[in-house]
Parts: sequence; structure tokens; C-alpha cells
Amino acid sequence: MAKRNTNVLLSKLNRLVRKLNDAWQNREYQPGVSFCIATNGKRPQKTFLEIRSIKTTMEKSLIPYEILVSGDINNFGTVEGVQLIDTPADAHNGLLAKLRNNAAENAQYAIIVFADDDLLFEVDWGLRLLEFSGRWDWDILGNLVLLPNGGRYWDRCTYDPHQLIDYDAKSYQGTLYQSGSFWLIKKRVYDLEKWDPEIEYYAKRNGGINEDVEYSFRLQRKGFVLSFDKDNLVWHNDNSYIEDVNQQRVLDMDTAKAKGLPIPPVTERFLNLKSYFS
Repeated sequence: MAKRNTNVLLSKLNRLVRKLNDAWQNREYQPGVSFCIATNGKRPQKTFLEIRSIKTTMEKSLIPYEILVSGDINNFGTVEGVQLIDTPADAHNGLLAKLRNNAAENAQYAIIVFADDDLLFEVDWGLRLLEFSGRWDWDILGNLVLLPNGGRYWDRCTYDPHQLIDYDAKSYQGTLYQSGSFWLIKKRVYDLEKWDPEIEYYAKRNGGINEDVEYSFRLQRKGFVLSFDKDNLVWHNDNSYIEDVNQQRVLDMDTAKAKGLPIPPVTERFLNLKSYFS
């Protein structure tokens, strides 16, 4: 009994020490969210919509925020309220991990969001982040990333085998990883472990390991947890995910509408959101 009581006390002491350490590490980080968007500049209209969606959700949540865009920024010089990091060579050489680092090195807030340049944030995304963070402690966080037809865009997945897993899965084959297209990380964690800037985009095609898989594995080896919020949502703004059931092929949305194909409710939700930010 005495040994068990001692173990309980030690466990409580360890939790207290961890909280004190976290408080000490967080002392230099301002409350708020830094959005780091990496771009090669080839999808400016989608990136404009993404920036508008970020501004809308964050202003509604009243959380301090900033938006940093790194890479080929020629198309974004007139965008207000955005910090531009001009590194076109990295963008066109496929150094996606380095682009993320370029942006994050200029980030000032306690939470960093790494995002592709073609996402849309739900209007209530910021409020839901606030709610989740008030209930749970986390180091790295993901949430739903959906395609316009309601399909999942590698939002919760494993490597070897490379597969999507259930949002509530407690056990699975392979090793969990966070897709680099979208994730959140505490800046105190990022400052300890950063993206490997030498890994090129889709390195697996050349026999290597992709940057998001390597980063996820390294963070987990260091003891950090990949948490997930299944009640929050961003969209992958891709226009080519409406299926023509009769012809077994994929059409863009305008063509699908012109052919009179039924548009599922989840797609209508995406289209309404896209229209709202247009």
C-alpha cells in the first residue's frame, strides 16, 4: 500500500513538474496563431480565398493572429495584412519543408498552422480551435480536411501501410503521421524540432521519405503526440471531385452542374462557403 501511495505521489509530482516546465517554456510566446502558407505562386486565386477565410474565422474568434506567405510571392504584393517571405528559388526547387521553415522562423505566436495554398477554413474554425484547446492539452494537432465531395484528404492516416484510419482509432497498422498539407504545432515544440529543409517535395518518388512522414516520425520519437480534433474542419479547395456515376469519371463542378448531375449536400456546403469568400 505504501509503495502504491508513493507511486501516486510521484506521478502527481511528475505532472506538476511538466506543467511548470510548460509554463516556463511558454513564457516567451504570445497567445495567438501564426498561419504559415507555402506557395509556388501558381494558384493565386485559391490562395486569396484561403487568406480571406483565415481573416474571417480569426476575426470572429477574437484570437490574435498573423498570416505569413513564403515562396513565390509575386502575385500577393497587394494583399493587406499578410507578411510576405520572398523565397522563389526554394518554391521552384520543390523545397516545401524549407518554405514552411522560412515562414515559421518569422512567426511570433504560440500556435503555428502550416497550410497548403489551396485550403478553405470554415467560418467557425477559430472558435472551435479555442474550444478544443480549452478542453485538451496538445503538442501537434490535426482536424478534418475534406474534399468538396465529402471525401477525406489524408487528414488522419498511417504510413506503411499508407491508409486513412478512423478518427477515433485507438489501434492501427503502420505508424501514424500528419499530412503536411495542414497541421498545427505549438511554437515551443517547433523551436525544438523543425522541418528538415533538405527533403524535397514528394521525396518518396526518388526513393526517399516525404517531409511530412519524416517530421511526424521524428516528433513522435521525441515523445510528442499527434492529437486530432474531429469536430473542426478545413476544406481542400480542389474543383475536380464530382463523380459522373454513369461514365465512371471525375468532372469539375461547373461541368457536373451543366450536365444536371446531383450535387451532394456536403458539396453544396463547400460551394456556399467558397461563394461566401469570393
